[in-house]
Amino acid sequence: MEQQQQQQPDEKQQREAMPPPEKARKLNNNSSSNGSPPGEPTPPAPTLTPVTPTGTPTGTAAGSPAEPPTPHTPPAQMQTPTPTSAAAVVASSSCSPKPSPTPNLIITNRACSLPTVKPSPLRVAGPRATARTPSLLLIPGGFTGASPVPTPSPIPGCQSPSVSMQQHLMNKEEREMSKLFSSHRYSYVDMPVELVIVRHGESEGNLAQDRAKAGDPTDFNKEAFSSKHTSKYRLTTKGRLQATLAGNWIKANFEPAGHFDFHFCSEYVRAMETAGCLNLPRAKWVTDFYIRERDGGVYGGQPRSAIDSNEVKRRERDLFYYCPPGGESIANGCLRVDLFLQKLASNCSGLRVIVVAHRTIMHCFRILLERTKQQDFLAVFRARSETMDNCHILHYSRRNPSTREVHSHLSWMRSVNPLRPMVNSEWLLINRPHFSNKAVMAVVNSVPQAVDNTPAELEEFKMLVERAERELEVQRQAEQDKNKADDS
Repeated sequence: MEQQQQQQPDEKQQREAMPPPEKARKLNNNSSSNGSPPGEPTPPAPTLTPVTPTGTPTGTAAGSPAEPPTPHTPPAQMQTPTPTSAAAVVASSSCSPKPSPTPNLIITNRACSLPTVKPSPLRVAGPRATARTPSLLLIPGGFTGASPVPTPSPIPGCQSPSVSMQQHLMNKEEREMSKLFSSHRYSYVDMPVELVIVRHGESEGNLAQDRAKAGDPTDFNKEAFSSKHTSKYRLTTKGRLQATLAGNWIKANFEPAGHFDFHFCSEYVRAMETAGCLNLPRAKWVTDFYIRERDGGVYGGQPRSAIDSNEVKRRERDLFYYCPPGGESIANGCLRVDLFLQKLASNCSGLRVIVVAHRTIMHCFRILLERTKQQDFLAVFRARSETMDNCHILHYSRRNPSTREVHSHLSWMRSVNPLRPMVNSEWLLINRPHFSNKAVMAVVNSVPQAVDNTPAELEEFKMLVERAERELEVQRQAEQDKNKADDS
């Protein structure tokens, strides 16, 4: 017994002098030799000893000397290899950032460039232009005063844009671009990437109207023609040739060879015949009555000389809202086209779509897609009437023609006449107007006021306002008294 008592202090001193792992193994050996009866299996000893907040290991009797906790060693699969030198983690560079406390972050030396984000296949040019965004000139007034798209001019020293570089990229020109793209919030979203609208070729009605304007209205006296509804007009031989030439232009300017995902045309016969004469590959045309021609009412199918002089005056007052007897106005046509555009947004987003329609309906497309102001419509309509010939083509696109980036809205357009190349426009960036309070009042003040109130009417209105203010004051006082009574 005395020998064992003398041996125990020696062993205790040896354990205190041991490093922590050796000490844990020694404790495990002692517990298995001293605490387990002979012949019984030795229970597994934990390698980690939990420590209570007071510093006493759990499972240790009170009064026993507390051993220092063994440091925790994470499992092998959770460990991160420790680099042998700092150069293995952060490449030596005078402008390299400080190492991150996260052990898994390894920063490589790439000329001190910021992290490069790999672009997705479909890039969207947002309100803040990047280094690849061209210097585009704005289009004042929607249709007129437009400038062609110039070539892009990248910012020197900027290899790839990132979040931290956005402030650097926001120069004066890009702030103007940001203002422009903010106007697209009021336009249609989820539209086709390419939207092509074609007017039908020359029809029987077009030829008869042109002859009547030249002084020969005999076509309207023919029973076979005058008994037709305007929706039944066929194309003339010239009209079929026009449609064939327009189809050739489309196939030459759209790769692959005039392929479209959706094909729509008006239910009117002249539009359907034009669609067939375009001869587009793999075309499957869908007729839609929303894009039919504007209804002329009682004057439909009549020479323009037959229109009553009073109706001419009504039409000249406001061409946009004028509605012939039994017909519809251009504003009514815009409502139909709006429904059609909503269908395109629902079913044809991101695709290529071609539409064969009519002259007035093409103006409706322009009014809605470019947000033409009402006070500008008459000048625009008359200016474009000479160039909106049969088989005229309007091409809207979400793709930037310079950078090929895809925008969130239909932001570019061009107007093409395959038979009159001299009047064809370059790609134009659409500026959809929106107004401040001052701009709104400037538009209002441009219209003269013809009728106003008399002083007696204004005095009566003033007395009415004063009486309403007294009644409101009585009502507020009654509510205050009621609240005081409830509090007491």
